[in-house]
Amino acid sequence: PHCPAKIQGQLEMFVWKQGLNIDGLWVKQLELFLELWWITDFVSIFHLAKYREQFFTLEGYKEKSVNNLLESIEKSRHTTLDRVLVALWIPQVGKKTGKIVAEYIFSIREETEEIIHVLNRLTYEALETIYDIGPETAQSVIDYVEENQVLIERLLHELDIATPLKIEKVWGILNGKSFCVTGSFDAISRDEIHEFIEKNGGEVRTSVSGKLDYLIVGENA
Repeated sequence: PHCPAKIQGQLEMFVWKQGLNIDGLWVKQLELFLELWWITDFVSIFHLAKYREQFFTLEGYKEKSVNNLLESIEKSRHTTLDRVLVALWIPQVGKKTGKIVAEYIFSIREETEEIIHVLNRLTYEALETIYDIGPETAQSVIDYVEENQVLIERLLHELDIATPLKIEKVWGILNGKSFCVTGSFDAISRDEIHEFIEKNGGEVRTSVSGKLDYLIVGENA
């Protein structure tokens, strides 16, 4: 758990666009801030503002770039639980699984209950019964929460996680159909295609199988 390369990899996943989406924290910046001990874990990212004046002693940092970075960090505090689950780099938990687990957590959460308390009472048996959550994924979530309980609790205190108004099955013109999207597109991103599919009741899959209805193929697939 203390391997420097592993820590940096976890932080890269945390700030990338599928995670907390923090602009200005790329590989080189994370490596530098780790060397300076400005960043030590996920939570410390949200305390970088205390080094504001020291930023100006670093090569390439001017007032605008520093302000943009700190604003991006503050903006990332307002997020959704599924993004947090993906950002934590829990083994077996990608974008789709993150949404499924987040929906389940909110479905069993008491009205004023803190999310960390819901996470702590998750069970392997309950997760394993959820559609599309297999035994390996269920065990991975349980293990991660148990091993990182303190860190997760500290992180959640830094975030403002939006509460869904209502968890319900979406019905639309693509209901019952599954899609996998690969390659790149000139006028639209894969994330936008995924969003369109899900808003219209379709299911996004990450691999091709006999159960897939449609494969959407872009350039360099």
